[in-house]
Amino acid sequence: MHAARGLHRIEISSLANTEIQPQIQLKTAAVVLKANESKITPLSGTRDVIPEGRQIYQNLFSFTLNVAKPMEIAVYAPLFNPVLYESEFESQLWMIFDSNKAMIACGDANSHTFYTKLEKGEYTIRMQIRHEKREALEKISETNMIALCRLATPLNLDFYAEYNQCIVSGQKFTASLINRNVPKVLYLGPLTQEKLTKANLPNNCCWLTGTITLPKDDLGKRIDVQQFYYFLNPSEGGGKKNGSNGSTNTANSGGGGLAGKTKASNVNTPPAGANAPANASASGGDSASAPAVADSNKKLSIDEYSEGLRDFQCSMLTKLDYDKAEKIHDEIVAAHPKHLSAHLLLIQNIESTELKAQYPFTFAKSLKDNNNKSSNTFDSTNDGTATSTGTDAACGTSSSLTIDDNKQKDDNQKLRNAATTVVRLADHVIKGSDIDVLLAFYGLKHDTRPDAAKIKS
Repeated sequence: MHAARGLHRIEISSLANTEIQPQIQLKTAAVVLKANESKITPLSGTRDVIPEGRQIYQNLFSFTLNVAKPMEIAVYAPLFNPVLYESEFESQLWMIFDSNKAMIACGDANSHTFYTKLEKGEYTIRMQIRHEKREALEKISETNMIALCRLATPLNLDFYAEYNQCIVSGQKFTASLINRNVPKVLYLGPLTQEKLTKANLPNNCCWLTGTITLPKDDLGKRIDVQQFYYFLNPSEGGGKKNGSNGSTNTANSGGGGLAGKTKASNVNTPPAGANAPANASASGGDSASAPAVADSNKKLSIDEYSEGLRDFQCSMLTKLDYDKAEKIHDEIVAAHPKHLSAHLLLIQNIESTELKAQYPFTFAKSLKDNNNKSSNTFDSTNDGTATSTGTDAACGTSSSLTIDDNKQKDDNQKLRNAATTVVRLADHVIKGSDIDVLLAFYGLKHDTRPDAAKIKS
């Protein structure tokens, strides 16, 4: 049934007198995924070779799937899904990876009935198709995949016995007895926009799938079950672009399951802070709630200002001199004690100076220089030509050595202070980091428990 055609006519006939109670339930929403990349490459020359030296090639597809809220999704390639051993191509295999490159699910043929619970996030689907002829793989480079999203509550279509009643959404058809070889004509009305909005359809949804049953008795409903497809209008299938889908944005979105939600009420709406006084003065008795709204908006703007100022100060930590950067660092830590990025940026400022050239052997190098200078002084004082110059030469040598020693001590102290500061800042970062959260986030590849998202966060 096409929603754009409005009404849909159904003619029912039976081989015997039968009592009917037709019912249509739409349970899944279909989203078309277009390939981001299609790459044809030869496989291994030692393993993937047919006898007589015939090389096998692969066409590796990449798709992007954006899930705006947790839901059950089944993925399949309609071009290859119905066949397995009878397929022209040697194999089909697809895998779903999350943002951490952990494999979530995989499948091949007839995978449209296997649903996987996906949490909110962006997923990558990679599909491999193999064939010995490169030309055959080039012809399927524009292959699409379908993502079936299971709806939280099924959608029901209404039946009408008369054409005019269907137009005005009048009296609905419930049940009737049809005689043998006497056709019964019924009419189906389209789904209203209100039903589609409440169903929270995924964006870029193309059609809805479900089942249609005609008999009234329970045994007949179990036996006589047919597939039913409801094709949506372009404006009803969702509004926001889905990473891999090239359809354009529309304002009449049906909700958000994939690639986020689109709200039509946001169009041409001024900021809340700008129209709060006007709404308060025009609402009469509700004017007492205006200060609370204004305070919340003011608080939000102050928080945004403080965060923007903090980010700007952090961006300047690596660009200024160390003395100025240290003052800014102290201001950031005083205002935001848990902002660990400030410590890391100050460490980068210290490491970007000329002191970095002497790491990691800072103190060993300074001691080596002192030993070399002391040995040179001992050799010069024991030399006969050097000692024959008298007391004035000895005094000049000792004074120059004293100046060099003081300079070396100052340099060593600067290096020691810099290294101590780096260690202190690193300790702050380590102590402020939640080790359990980091281990849970990077250690879990895929947790099948229903509260896996809460455990990771």
